[in-house]
Amino acid sequence: MRRALSFGWRLPWQTPRGRPRRRSRLYPVSKKNSAFVADEVERWVAAGCIRPLNEEELPAALCVSPAFVSWAQQDKPRLVVDLRQVNEQLWDIRFKYEALTNFMAALQPYDNLIS
Repeated sequence: MRRALSFGWRLPWQTPRGRPRRRSRLYPVSKKNSAFVADEVERWVAAGCIRPLNEEELPAALCVSPAFVSWAQQDKPRLVVDLRQVNEQLWDIRFKYEALTNFMAALQPYDNLIS
């Protein structure tokens, strides 16, 4: 468990070559949300969660997932990346925490958890 938290989890792809090769059509962003999206993407880059592609990498990007803004609470927008097409290419795996105390002890500052 600590290894997965420290170095990430190798994804169990169904396809023999690994990552899916699909570029989804991007969702339009309204003018109301464009500043929020730009700030949020900048925050993700600064945190090391994502990185911009350079000119050479851009044409070779195998998989591009669209994103949209969710306003579940009026004063708190969230940027949501739609990974449905990626998730369809993964084998279902079961993962069980031995104990919540072990899990909490393994967390480090700035860990990113995705559900």
